[in-house]
Amino acid sequence: QGIWLIDPIDGTSNFAAGLPFWGVSVARWHGGAFTHACIVLPDLHQTFSGAHGDGAWLNGERLPTVLPGDPKPHELISCCPNVAPLVRQERLLGRLRCFGASIVDGSWVVAQKMRGLYGK
Repeated sequence: QGIWLIDPIDGTSNFAAGLPFWGVSVARWHGGAFTHACIVLPDLHQTFSGAHGDGAWLNGERLPTVLPGDPKPHELISCCPNVAPLVRQERLLGRLRCFGASIVDGSWVVAQKMRGLYGK
């Protein structure tokens, strides 16, 4: 039971340009909540997975919990181009980066390669 949701390519422009920053996502929605999810970044050889109550995993290894708190000025923060002017205006913390695919940026926050994500 439940509904499976699939995004076959997030980062279509990157994919079309031959850049490795794109991915495929699949999630199961059941009983009013997401119960399982998987993100594959094929060109980067990364597979993220998770199940409600079981944490997050990267290539079969458990990822540590992301700790709360404000980013430090030197930490990388994903920021989509539409939001970047607002972030700079508010002088929010972190060094802004955009890889052009929310799936990559969000996955890297979970893997703690980036400290956070500003987006819409």
